[in-house]
Amino acid sequence: MEGWAKRMSDVFARSDTKIKALRPEGKNPMLRFFKKYGPAYLMLLLPGKGIAAADPSGNFNPDQMISKQEMAAMTHKAAAVLGENDRQFAHRLDAGGNELNTGYATRAEAARMIYALLSLNSNGQIEAPSVSAAPGDGLALLSWEPAAAVDYYKVYSGTESGVYGEPAIARDSTFTANGLENGKTYYFSVSAVDYTGRESEKSGEIAVRPLRTPVPPVAPPSFVVQGPAATNKEPDTNEVEEGTEQGRFKLDAAWAKAVLEDKALAILVIDLKDVAADASGQRTIVLPAEIIAQAKEAGKPIVLQNETAAWSLPLAGVDAAGDVTVALAEHIAEGTALPADLIAKRVYRVTAMAGATNLSQAGGTITVKLSIPAHTKDADKLAVYRKEADDAWTYIGGRVIDGKLVFETDQFGEYVLVESVRTFTDITDHWAKRTIEVMTARQIVNGVTADKFSPNSKITRAELVALVSRVLKLDRGGTPHSEGAAGKWFETETGLSTAVILGEGKALRPFDPVTREEIAVIVMHAYKLAGGAPLNSGPLTFKDRSSISKQAEEAVAEAQSLGIIAGYPDGSFAPGKEATRAESLSILLKWMDVSKL
Repeated sequence: MEGWAKRMSDVFARSDTKIKALRPEGKNPMLRFFKKYGPAYLMLLLPGKGIAAADPSGNFNPDQMISKQEMAAMTHKAAAVLGENDRQFAHRLDAGGNELNTGYATRAEAARMIYALLSLNSNGQIEAPSVSAAPGDGLALLSWEPAAAVDYYKVYSGTESGVYGEPAIARDSTFTANGLENGKTYYFSVSAVDYTGRESEKSGEIAVRPLRTPVPPVAPPSFVVQGPAATNKEPDTNEVEEGTEQGRFKLDAAWAKAVLEDKALAILVIDLKDVAADASGQRTIVLPAEIIAQAKEAGKPIVLQNETAAWSLPLAGVDAAGDVTVALAEHIAEGTALPADLIAKRVYRVTAMAGATNLSQAGGTITVKLSIPAHTKDADKLAVYRKEADDAWTYIGGRVIDGKLVFETDQFGEYVLVESVRTFTDITDHWAKRTIEVMTARQIVNGVTADKFSPNSKITRAELVALVSRVLKLDRGGTPHSEGAAGKWFETETGLSTAVILGEGKALRPFDPVTREEIAVIVMHAYKLAGGAPLNSGPLTFKDRSSISKQAEEAVAEAQSLGIIAGYPDGSFAPGKEATRAESLSILLKWMDVSKL
């Protein structure tokens, strides 16, 4: 055996399962592995020929090709289709031969998937992880040894032994359960799920009791120093002076003045975790007028943080002659009335008073970082909504960055963190199901009806421009484009957006279906508009690269180098093929992930 076949053989050697190795004649690939396991089969994409597979008895004929429909009749759970090049293609098919889950994988990933399709031991069971845990302040950190061929892990938790709610998903071999109550015992168990969907038994249950590390009643402040010499300094005085009311404190002006004068310090963090809240759970701090003025002159934001949130407040932009009083409160979102298909996690409230005046505008951008709540199934479906004066909730958004849900706003007020459970009846087995649900949760796209998405329908140029404008948060108030888009759902988003996204003077052709190469051009232009770094893309590797138009070559090469677009299993890109709604969203989500939008 040679090359990758030898390396894959080494992987399979760990299994008790018998492997059939064949050496076809002529130019056929030298070595193939095929194994039937339950309803799952291994199949091979032979370049220029088609798909070959083992028959039910395990025999393989490399000269006998099968159709997608025949392949679908053989397997409804999983199939691995391996190519000769560096990128292997793995997918599932439904009974009609439609692709349910497509995507390129590395050779190592393909090998893991094949290994998963085989039994991991003689009885075909996956071993449960061995879990350890460490308590923290309002959290529990779980860890376990990563297992071969495991796609993800399910983390079960509850407050009673053996009684668990819906599991959270962990992609790595660690998991942090946040938002726990100190002093209360929580029970955890973890299972492993392989690439075929088989789940192991749950691990042995482990109990964790979060505890806060003892600290003085009023903690000294912490603050962040930007640059290579970043440190936390211990001040000579405390950050707050206790007032006469519980939960209400005044910032130590002398200490704050010294911090703001220190040019090495770019941001001041006031840590309220160890400040006792009042009966309603609110913590209030009074910021002296001279500190507000000094912060404005220094251009430094003030960050107030507690156990689960950090609020970076641009108080230097607040027009106030006297002291500013800021109050932070939060509670579990029980009984909060929200739009359908949203599960409320936690409610946060931040208010500010300048004297007797209640401030609604922050005078700049408030950046907020929230801990991911325990029992969150998919953090990418989390979002923040703001409560309006009429009690309606307005979508604000948010993205997971470095393990925190980060969002921006310019208003004080009440906010709720939610997880979307919106889905559609026609995407249950679709390969882009999660992508569609994530993009719906982020309010980039909606269904064609309340319960239908139509993932395989073609998308027009105007519809794509509207979606890109939502990602970029462009002004929707422009005049509708003059090429006949009036009356459509994208109407208000194609006036300003066309010139910005397509480029000045470019025709929208709103009702034309968008092609795959056109998506690459539009998305890469948007990537640069959003501040994307300059690229030195390599040569195009698609076998039909000569079919890509000259004006699209650079964009396609750049998008390929970033992983925003990929070709088909046969190595082609199909630049002129009309894209579907699902394909378009897949590309947009990859762009958003690359650009952290």
